[in-house]
Formats: sequence, structure tokens, C-alpha cells
Amino acid sequence: MKTFIADKEHNEKKIFDKWNGIFPTTKSYRKVISYSKDFQIVSPAKNKSSENEPFLICIKNGYKGNEFKEIKRTLLSIEDTTNIRSHCSGPVDKIKLEKEYGWKEGRDYKLSTPNSFYTKNKKTGEWKDIAQGQNINSLLLGYKRGKFTGEIGLSNWEDENHDRWETLQKISTINETAFQKAFPEKHKTQKLFCEKHIKKSHRIGIYTALTSNQYKEEETEHMSFHIDKGNAKFGFTSMCVFRVGKYKGGYLIFPRWEVAVNVDDGDIILANSSQIHGVSQIIGYGTRLSCVAYCDDGLATMGSLGKKEM
Repeated sequence: MKTFIADKEHNEKKIFDKWNGIFPTTKSYRKVISYSKDFQIVSPAKNKSSENEPFLICIKNGYKGNEFKEIKRTLLSIEDTTNIRSHCSGPVDKIKLEKEYGWKEGRDYKLSTPNSFYTKNKKTGEWKDIAQGQNINSLLLGYKRGKFTGEIGLSNWEDENHDRWETLQKISTINETAFQKAFPEKHKTQKLFCEKHIKKSHRIGIYTALTSNQYKEEETEHMSFHIDKGNAKFGFTSMCVFRVGKYKGGYLIFPRWEVAVNVDDGDIILANSSQIHGVSQIIGYGTRLSCVAYCDDGLATMGSLGKKEM
């Protein structure tokens, strides 16, 4: 496997404070890595004898044949949007809110954070309790713990879209196979965590959930810098990427190392998502599809880390 060594490594906290919640710009990276074979990216070695573990591994052509076509087609069919992922949807665009909805700050909404806002209850005129972000083409699939009930289960989408859900669950097996082969140490750690702390009925292999994302120039153009909270601390996130049509950009960026990765159709990415990352703006008439498979440690109900369902 080809190894690329990052030229820079910034302080983790400082780079988080600088970029968190902000959309990527060309100032967030200096190098775009694109390679035709499997590769990994590692931090600069602290001394000649040290070997740093990779923060990203790319498995080329991880999806092939009928499964490649079926999963790609299914992801393209998901056009759902969400406004609850404010940490990924970038700073609130006040001009866009006024243009699309006729909303004015202070009258129709008020900021909670630079990336989220409260809207008014039209009947009572009072501000709602739950803040929201801007809409992005993203859908959470799989198991989650209810915010208020504490119960773990699937959302209604899976029941209403049984065939599509059956297809997308194949992502877990394909990604895990690549994970085990490319980074056996991390795979073993995550597998043991799942088996010890998360019920089999609350996960899909070593993952608990999938998040499908679509990027289009006229809709969700990019994803702001963020970290994946709740992902099992000892595991890596895995992601498959598919390309439809022609576009430029859509790079996966890690500003701590000033590195951007250009991902090809059917590739699998294994990455340390506890490091701040984002996706750069997509330009053109194509669509970038991705599906992130992760293990949410908040679903642990067994062992020392377990939290019972209410």
C-alpha cells in the first residue's frame, strides 16, 4: 500500500477552534491526494525511527459488480433532507433564509449558535425549544437512542423503505471486510467493543448506523468542518463514495494536516473521524454520493460502559 506522509501537523485544539463549523476553503489544505491504487496518509514522523498510524486509508474500487450498481442506485434515490445536523451544515445564511422563506432575524428566527437557530411557534408566538440548522441532503439510517425516551431502535424510514434498507445494509459487510484487511488492529478493537458493549440486535455487524449524503451544486454543495461525536473512541469511521456525472471538488479535507483527498467512484475510506474534517464545495452538474458507517458508543447497554434503556 502506498504511503503518503503529510507535510504539516497542526495542534489539534487550535485547528479545531479555527475551523469548526466553517465551510472548507482552499486555505484549509495545501495538497490534494489522488492515487489509482490503495493508499494511506500518515502524520509527519516525529523522528526517523517512529511510525505514525494512518489517519486515513483509501481502498480503491472497494465496490464492484452488481452490488456496486445496486448500492449506488439506492443511494441516489434518497433525496431526504435534515435540519438537525447543524454542526455539519455551516454558518447560518441569513440572506438565503430571507430569500427562500421570507424570514427575518428577530422576527421569524433567532440564532442559537453561528450554525443553528430557533424558529417561532406560529400558533403561540413563542420561540421553540429545539434549535435547527440549515437543510442538507443527509439521512440517518440504522439504530439510534431516543433523545427523550432513551430507547434504542430504528426510525420509521427503514419500515417504510424495507427493500432499500435491505440493500444498504450490505454496506456494513463490504466496509468491514475492507476495514479488517487494511487496518486489522483498529478493526479488532472496534469489533471487541461492539461485541462487549452493544447488543447484536442494536447494530449491523460492527456498525450501529449509516448516514447517506448527497452533494449537488444546486443543493447541498459542501459540508462544514466537524468531528463525529459518539463514534466509538477506539474505532475508525468507514465511508463509501460514488460519483454520478462530472464535477470538480467534493474533496474530503483534514485541515490539521492540510490534506485533501479526491475520492473516486466506488472507493472506501477509513478515517479517524475524531479529527476535524469536512467536504469542499462541489462544482458542476454531477452528484457526489457517500454513505458513512459508524459505531455510536451511546448505544452501549452492556458491560462497564453500558447505559440501560429507559
